[in-house]
Amino acid sequence: MTVKGVKKDSHADQAKIQPKWVVTHVQGQPLPEEFHDAMMRIFEVVRALPDK
Repeated sequence: MTVKGVKKDSHADQAKIQPKWVVTHVQGQPLPEEFHDAMMRIFEVVRALPDK
């Protein structure tokens, strides 16, 4: 999955994630191959982050 953009002051921005990076793993686990399943996994992890 390719990062299209990063919101300023977001968790991704603080982690120095950059546009065009390819994300293959989240929390050390490979992302599912199916797009929908991969997005669900990412949303699950993001939801668990503390509020900004």
